[in-house]
Amino acid sequence: MDLAVYRELERRFSTDESHFEKLVDIMDKTYKNTRSWALVPMDSGNAALFMSGLGDGFYSSYWGLGSDGAPLLLVTDFGLIDWH
Repeated sequence: MDLAVYRELERRFSTDESHFEKLVDIMDKTYKNTRSWALVPMDSGNAALFMSGLGDGFYSSYWGLGSDGAPLLLVTDFGLIDWH
């Protein structure tokens, strides 16, 4: 999500105590053996949400930047590929 979506989500969390549970319910619709995901439409864009499985660690994330220095993409390494 970008900053506008983050701020909207933050606003929803602060004004609706049940908003987190609503997101969990949405993600539960795609649940498959330790993982789930959702693409949640917001007024200012979309929020891509996902669980990382069993919560077995910390995962590095890397931003790809354009020639102007603006972020273009985000990649999170879940340790699924042996890079050696």
